[in-house]
Amino acid sequence: MALPYLRGLADGIDEVGRGHGHQIARATVDMLTMLFGSALGTAPPEAEDRRARQRDAVEQWIGRNLLAEDLSPGRIAAEHFMSTRTLHSLFAEVGTTVGEVVRGHRLALAGELLMRHPGLPVAEVARRAGFADPSYFARSFRRRFGCAPSRFRDGGC
Repeated sequence: MALPYLRGLADGIDEVGRGHGHQIARATVDMLTMLFGSALGTAPPEAEDRRARQRDAVEQWIGRNLLAEDLSPGRIAAEHFMSTRTLHSLFAEVGTTVGEVVRGHRLALAGELLMRHPGLPVAEVARRAGFADPSYFARSFRRRFGCAPSRFRDGGC
């Protein structure tokens, strides 16, 4: 797994943009750390700390880009110079998924919108929070907060 990557990196080193060298080096070290840690059945504390920092950085980026048109795992991974598989494993380590993190941020935004704008229709709140389907939004909201969005807005939960 690592050898083809390293060969490709060595062959294309001149094409790496000046601003991306540090990020590529960090991603390469992370990949090798995970590879050897997995093969040996261990992960050094530094690797765990690094993964936690990566996860935090991804979560912060998701929070800042909630309304981006393409908030797919592929885009999120590309923005952080990692594979989609690595992105998914970052969140699997803590018992969640990328989709759950995105949905959680969107639901938190929806809760804020409901409280700040009591006259805003629930479907509009859903749209502004990044949900394409108001029914899916309502079901997700109910699961998260224990009541319907309209009841939440009225302070009934």
